[in-house]
Amino acid sequence: VEHYFKHEEMPAMGFAPDADFPIIYAEKGISDFDLVQTGHTEEADREVLAEVLHFNAGRRYNMVPDFAKASLVVHLEHTEV
Repeated sequence: VEHYFKHEEMPAMGFAPDADFPIIYAEKGISDFDLVQTGHTEEADREVLAEVLHFNAGRRYNMVPDFAKASLVVHLEHTEV
């Protein structure tokens, strides 16, 4: 790398393939998130507001999926999920 920068400019972008053939064609990044549910004070003593029945996304743990699907059951009317 030192030799490269003595003779060339810093590249605008780079590519580092990290998969077997057929090579992954796009680096999408990594997504890590928490699904958090909060309720108003008057709802705090009630049962669970929403349940996640099914969540499906992606093919690999370390890849951001192009599509995600979740099935929820919401137990209270007018609840934001």
